[in-house]
Amino acid sequence: VIHLGPKGADAFAGPAPGWHVPALAGPAVMDVTGAGDAAVAGLVWGLVSGYSVVEAAGLGQAAAAVKLQSHQSVASRLSGEELLLRARENEGHRIET
Repeated sequence: VIHLGPKGADAFAGPAPGWHVPALAGPAVMDVTGAGDAAVAGLVWGLVSGYSVVEAAGLGQAAAAVKLQSHQSVASRLSGEELLLRARENEGHRIET
């Protein structure tokens, strides 16, 4: 998974073409501190929970979106349930080569 900041992430699993997972838009960015860490945490949580690389990348983008809408370095409302709700809003698409 290659994190692209405000552009989302590109996810690859093997030699097949990858997927682009866009960043989730939110109403306003409160603070960017910790957003990258949240994206990685959501990705890892997704992988250890049995989700595919692409699904886990979406969970990472969901975690970053929750963090960006909080003044806290670690958003207090960040939970697995919140990530799953947010990730459903975000459909990735195959990267064309």
